[in-house]
Amino acid sequence: DSGIEVKDFGASWRDGIAFLALIDSIKANLVNIAEMRKESNRTRLNTAFDVAEAKLGIARILDAEDVDVEKPDEKSIMTYVAQFLHKYPEPRKQSAGHETTIQQEYNEFMRWLQERTDTFESLIQEDRLSRNFSDFMGAQSENKSREAAYKKFLTLTSSKKNILGVPHGANELIQSLWQKLERQMLYWLWSLDLRLPGNFKVVAKWLCDAETILMGDDIPEAMNEETASIISRKLEEHKQFFAEYPNIVEVFKKTRTFPLDPSVHPEEIALMEKRLYDIGPRATQRRIRLKFLEHKCCLIAFLNLVENKLKLWTAKCGRQEKVQQLLDQYQNFVSRNKIFQEFSKAFVDMQQVVEEYKRDGNITKDEVEDIERFMRDTETRWTSVSMELRCAQNMLEEVIAYWKRWNLLTSEFVPWLGDAEAYVKKSEDERLEFFQDIGVWREKYQLIVDTGNFLAGTCEDEISAELKSAISDLTSRWERLFGATKHYVHAGDILKNRQEYRNGLERLSNWLRYAEQVLQNQSLGTTEEIKRYGEAVQKLQGEIDDIEELFKHISKVFQSLIQDLSREEVDKNMSILKKEKEALVRVRAMIPARLHLFHQLLVQHESLESGQREITEWLNEAETLLSSLSLAGGRDHLNSELNRHKVFFQRTLYYKSMLESKNKVFQNVLKSITTEKNIDCSEAVDRMKELNERFDYVTKNAQQWENKLNEAVRCWRNFRDNERVIVHWLSQAEVFLGERPMEVKEVIETQKLFFDTLNERWMNELVQSAQDLL
Repeated sequence: DSGIEVKDFGASWRDGIAFLALIDSIKANLVNIAEMRKESNRTRLNTAFDVAEAKLGIARILDAEDVDVEKPDEKSIMTYVAQFLHKYPEPRKQSAGHETTIQQEYNEFMRWLQERTDTFESLIQEDRLSRNFSDFMGAQSENKSREAAYKKFLTLTSSKKNILGVPHGANELIQSLWQKLERQMLYWLWSLDLRLPGNFKVVAKWLCDAETILMGDDIPEAMNEETASIISRKLEEHKQFFAEYPNIVEVFKKTRTFPLDPSVHPEEIALMEKRLYDIGPRATQRRIRLKFLEHKCCLIAFLNLVENKLKLWTAKCGRQEKVQQLLDQYQNFVSRNKIFQEFSKAFVDMQQVVEEYKRDGNITKDEVEDIERFMRDTETRWTSVSMELRCAQNMLEEVIAYWKRWNLLTSEFVPWLGDAEAYVKKSEDERLEFFQDIGVWREKYQLIVDTGNFLAGTCEDEISAELKSAISDLTSRWERLFGATKHYVHAGDILKNRQEYRNGLERLSNWLRYAEQVLQNQSLGTTEEIKRYGEAVQKLQGEIDDIEELFKHISKVFQSLIQDLSREEVDKNMSILKKEKEALVRVRAMIPARLHLFHQLLVQHESLESGQREITEWLNEAETLLSSLSLAGGRDHLNSELNRHKVFFQRTLYYKSMLESKNKVFQNVLKSITTEKNIDCSEAVDRMKELNERFDYVTKNAQQWENKLNEAVRCWRNFRDNERVIVHWLSQAEVFLGERPMEVKEVIETQKLFFDTLNERWMNELVQSAQDLL
């Protein structure tokens, strides 16, 4: 990964392997290889040399500038690489001495780790931890120096191979002690942080609580509703607590701007800052993880609940009441809770949470594979469960149906069987009368046996035994009875066929009489009547095929009866069937023509009635208006009445044209039904005649009123004109008469001329116009 191949060093493969051990050390300890690949050769070489010196104690005798050339000094490189042989001997050639060395290293490391944790435990219990941050950093540095050994032994003990000198279960012990050491160091760091002054202490307190929360995910392993409730509570607490994170960061930033107290170690604040900014991503990862676990628990608990219910519903059944209770429970659980929809919704939500968890949860490749495996297994499990769930309802309903059939049939059959056993001992005539329907009871018996066998196979053992015993008892009694009465089966078949023939013929006859009545309907005067008629004809058309099948069936039954009927009965029934066949043919032939007539009449009648309705409404308004008109009142009132009359009746031509159009439509309707002698159109003719007569009356009356109003307005106009002339002359005359007498020639002449101009015709015209107006 340094960018220089092994062959470039000119060293042996032994030295090359040793150098690769350095790379393994880098990968296991500090360097993120993915990030280092983006760096230059010299940066990567310097990193390798620094790690080797810090972690393996190998002196740095090379510089990156000396190596990153076309021809580096081979002797210097070989000398440097040879130091790794002391740390990493040749693989697959480890001697007994080497195993002894591993044992010694393991014992020494475990002794140190045990003593270390015991010492810290004692210091914590006695509250004697150092309050000097430098002491903490020294202890932390010593722990870091042992971290490589920890990872080495953790790797060795996690393999399946037995290592000499390393006890069984060492992996768990090493991991447990190391984690205990990390917790002890964190506790020490917390105790130091909580002694900081001012707002640093506030931040430290929050940071301690945050790290405690992030470390304390003690979630039960059982994935059930209780665990889901615990996780849900933790998730809510997590959200509430870390909602303060932005405020804490802001407090820390502001406090960081002030000069540090001399008692505060700068490295402690720097470490606090690093921990504080690391909290954000860790909190997000924990929130996503809790959300994932919550959904996972709910999904598993959901499936477990459904499976437990299924075990109850698919177990051996009890009696009808018990099965009905199970079915009610099923419907309440599945239908009311919408189980199928709820699981689909939960599974889609789970898929979204999984995608978020894989994207932002910082999980390993193995964890991703486990999650995907869980999702596949869950989907497969639900497919099976949902199929069983759907079948469970059908099964319960079927069992209930069989119980109902069993109870109904046995309640009929058992009493009949008792009576039948008594009738076997009676006379031949009585036996013939009683056992004429023995064939029907044979079918009921077989149905009882089939029903009982089904219930015996699906019910609990005790109930199954009872059912089998009852079936056995009925079978033995039936076989004895049927052995003595089976010769009556033919008589029963004849009775059955006769009854079937009568019922079928009655049904055929009723339908044909109804069809003939419908097709001969004489009342088609309104749209509603036509619609009802059309619906009835369409219903007949939908039933005609079934009726023809019924006729064929009746004919077959009659054929089977011929040999048992007298000649007179055969002739009579053949005549009846012939007539009904002819009626059926007539009905089938009439239905298409009637349907055509129905569609034709319906369209024309709807148009006709629509126009009639509109004209009638206009006529009603016209009559109302005409009845409100009056010649009383002055000229202004009459002008208003005349104007109102003209405005309304200006649409007379429109309605006259509409009426003429509807008359033509009506004539077409009459032509359409002229061939149908049985259709009575007298009501429609009367209604149309009445509408025409009413329209003529209203229009004539309107014209008369218009003439009256015009004449009245003319009289008022003449009267006012004549009145105006007289009033004007009188006003001027009164002025002259009211002046002081003056014997001025011009004045006298003027007055004389004025009074000489008086025309008596004016007064006569005024009187005449007043008389006309009155």
